Amino acid sequence: MAARLRVDPKTGKIVQPSYREIGEIFDETIPVTDAKLTKIVFEEFRRILGRPPTSSESSRWVALFKTSIEQGGRSIGVRMTLAVLYLHPEVVYRKEIGDGPEDAQGRRMLSPRELTFALAYAVGDRWPDGKLIKAADDGKLASRDDVAREVNRMLDEPKFEKPRILAA
Repeated sequence: MAARLRVDPKTGKIVQPSYREIGEIFDETIPVTDAKLTKIVFEEFRRILGRPPTSSESSRWVALFKTSIEQGGRSIGVRMTLAVLYLHPEVVYRKEIGDGPEDAQGRRMLSPRELTFALAYAVGDRWPDGKLIKAADDGKLASRDDVAREVNRMLDEPKFEKPRILAA
């Protein structure tokens, strides 16, 4: 399989991915189990989409892996399923439609996940850092004050590169 890049959410830097789980799936002597496929789905979702799959997504992707492996063999089936994941709309397009709660005027705030990407790319032109992802995961990115706090943190942090701000 071609080398793929992964971003460490804590540092925002590109790191070499681990191929252990993916590599094992190509070994014909190791049985393909639902547990192994589920683990691969979780790892690939985290790596490619930056989030874990929902339970329904996990079930669908495990089923797709199994069908693809049955129809095309292990090597082709795994590669084709991963190729489909790379074409997932969240990979190709950054979703910003407002999944947050509706206000009195009918407007919707971006969901915490949408905000992590919007803020990270607006300020740093990069993948969200670990602190921003943690804030969203912990429910601390749900209000205007939360957004202001995170923007100020990114602006005040010397190690957080700000090419979008510096270019202005």
